[in-house]
This record gives sequence, C-alpha cells and structure tokens, in this order.
Amino acid sequence: IRRPPRSTLFPYTTLFRSDDELVEVDEALDALAAHDARKAELVKLRYFAGFTLEEAAAALNLSVRTAKRDWAYARAWLFREIGRRKEGI
Repeated sequence: IRRPPRSTLFPYTTLFRSDDELVEVDEALDALAAHDARKAELVKLRYFAGFTLEEAAAALNLSVRTAKRDWAYARAWLFREIGRRKEGI
C-alpha cells in the first residue's frame, strides 16, 4: 500500500485538546488491545496512520465488511472506555 507523503497526513496531535486527552485515548487504546488486538491495530492504522478503511482492511488481511464491523465496534468500545475512566468507574 502506498502512503501519501507524510506532510499530507492529518497530524494526530491536532486531534486532541490537551495532553491529558491524548493520554486518555492512549490508555483506552491499550485496554482495547488487551481486549481485542486486531481492533486496536485497525484503530491505529485509521486514526494515527491515516489509512482509509479499505487500506487498513488490506493491511490487516481483512475483508472490508469485517473492517467496517471492527471499526464500529472499536469506536463504540473506546468511547465507552474513555467515559468510564472519566467517571472513575
């Protein structure tokens, strides 16, 4: 898979309002990796490397349909996990 020049990728550091928010996402992503490593890898490829869903599916040797399901699951899981951590549950 050919990647665009690094300068054209959306820099992940601008996605977060604070360093604390970046740490929260990183910790939740670690927890997701412990729960389901494949879904965590998909998130990393999409969120941090800028892969499209189709590119990430190919890189992980998944069908696009499976990647779509995994992406939806991972997003919901991370949202819930970050919310739990903020509430101290």
